[in-house]
Amino acid sequence: MVRIRWRAVIAASILAGAVSAQELGAGPSYAENTWPTALIDRPLLLPHNTFEVQPGFAVGSDNFASLGLAFGFTSRFEIDLAGAVCVSSSCPGLRQTADAAIAYAFIAEPETNLVSAFRLGVDHALRGSSYGPALISAFTQRFGQSFQLLVAAGASYTTAGSNGVIAQFSDYQVGFSGRLEPRFQLSRNVAIAPFVSAEVRLNGGPSAYAVPLGIRGLISPTTRFDFGLEMRASDLTDSSTLVRSGFDVAGFVAIRI
Repeated sequence: MVRIRWRAVIAASILAGAVSAQELGAGPSYAENTWPTALIDRPLLLPHNTFEVQPGFAVGSDNFASLGLAFGFTSRFEIDLAGAVCVSSSCPGLRQTADAAIAYAFIAEPETNLVSAFRLGVDHALRGSSYGPALISAFTQRFGQSFQLLVAAGASYTTAGSNGVIAQFSDYQVGFSGRLEPRFQLSRNVAIAPFVSAEVRLNGGPSAYAVPLGIRGLISPTTRFDFGLEMRASDLTDSSTLVRSGFDVAGFVAIRI
């Protein structure tokens, strides 16, 4: 699922019991009418007691319809659930993906943010499934009134069931990823963010790598709504052999309550 604002998330079980925002070390407090419309002014997590719905789509090598749900328990904690369903004949069977994650904002300041998230995802197709955890961290730093730099890195472990979707590489994969995304605020309501990523998959068999690059755009007419679009090109290479080449266009609408 495409997200213009890097999404870090948590599970509700962490907050079971009476724990106040002060005890958890709440970050900057935003009310409904003070949530920034400018992307570079926003923290990485939703504000306290805020719910967000994010339907989306992706068209390209595979076509997906997606839905994301998020809730900010405090300014430092958030839960996010996301799912997607392939709606094109090019997908390997009726493919479905789902993930949930848990995160904490170590730094939640107007100009600087540092968030780490633990995610568990499942990729299911008729011919098998793959699943596994991932640990992701993201850091943002704002420079001046119109520029912000996002740097993210992650590690993952993925295993496949019988005839799983990653069996072309092996029964398991250890992955590492990185992302560099400069964000430019063109006006109070419009931002663009070109990005380049690197993804490496390692296991007992052939390794694979990809270098996705593209650009994102975000329009935020009010504090309650966002409209986003992403264009991305990526080649997946298995050792020295090109496995897949693709160009994808994805979009979403975010509604906050």
